[in-house]
Amino acid sequence: MRAAEDISQKKNIYERPYLETGIDYYKYSPAFAILLIPLSKLHKHISVPIWYFFTFVFFMGAIFFTQKILTANAKHKILSKTFYFLAILISLRFLLSVIQRVQSDCLVLFLLSLFMLALFLKRDVLAGLSLASAAMVKLTPLIFIPYLLWKRRFKAAGACGVFILFYLFSPALYLGNSLNLEYLRSWLLVHQKNPPQYILWYKNQSLLSCLLRFFTPDSEVNIFSLNPGLVFTIFAILAGVLFCLVFVFTRARKQNPSGFSQLGEFSLVLICMILFSPLAWKHTFVQLVIPHLVLLYYLIYLNPQDKVTRVLLIISFFLNTVLNPELTKPFARTVQLYSSITFGTVILYAALLRVSFKRCEH
Repeated sequence: MRAAEDISQKKNIYERPYLETGIDYYKYSPAFAILLIPLSKLHKHISVPIWYFFTFVFFMGAIFFTQKILTANAKHKILSKTFYFLAILISLRFLLSVIQRVQSDCLVLFLLSLFMLALFLKRDVLAGLSLASAAMVKLTPLIFIPYLLWKRRFKAAGACGVFILFYLFSPALYLGNSLNLEYLRSWLLVHQKNPPQYILWYKNQSLLSCLLRFFTPDSEVNIFSLNPGLVFTIFAILAGVLFCLVFVFTRARKQNPSGFSQLGEFSLVLICMILFSPLAWKHTFVQLVIPHLVLLYYLIYLNPQDKVTRVLLIISFFLNTVLNPELTKPFARTVQLYSSITFGTVILYAALLRVSFKRCEH
């Protein structure tokens, strides 16, 4: 909100940190800050509850969009209350973190779920708009561009590019062209202001942070010392393998896969988006509600006999949700140092990959 207030006065919103730590900078696009100007004019006792309300609406909207895809061609048009209860329960820790930190991850979640629904309905322009809007909040959703190109959804990818250009340059109508260009330059450079210690901080649950904590001498964990350059190479290889596996199973499917299969592909890319980001905080993982919905639908309605997938989902739930600071108390920091959420998310990826493989067999 403070960034929106500053940009309304045409101040530089990327120069100074906005939190008490002195190291957290505004890292979203100028267009997003301008969008929030009306909310910033309200007293925080009004604007914050409004943002909380929309956070919940965005979260429930994502569940609604996902459900629409799952049941589009299925005989189960109305899903059980147990299905929704379990989906919310599994993701509740991350949702509460979004609320506590007043973050925008539920907005990104909403836009990405709308993007997937638009793709499913073959509304490519809406899909491009949704993806571009998500990228203007956080850059990580751009990982879906290669997915669109692989799926030959060129119109959606092109629409995304057009809308990104619109978001980048339309603020010039308010700011002026030269000031807008300065904002854009500062936006790209602000990501370099992340303190180096962030990458090893125990709260960072990205794949890269996990590898560096396990394999570099500067880390508290350091089970095996490797050259940092080698660790980055290992990360690049792992990331490449995880991302390419998505397309292996995409190729194996027929031309018009079901909504469930498309959501499975989408969920795998979504998990890659979270894990590959250098900084993945707890609230970032609220996006996992979509993979959770996919796996719960599979286990409840499509293949209740798949005990292996059920066990993988339970293990992921234990690592991601049960092992939280409120329950682990004195061991909370150690649990996060050993990347419990990272491993829980990788196991979730493995469960989805297993389901994709089994669906390809039929």
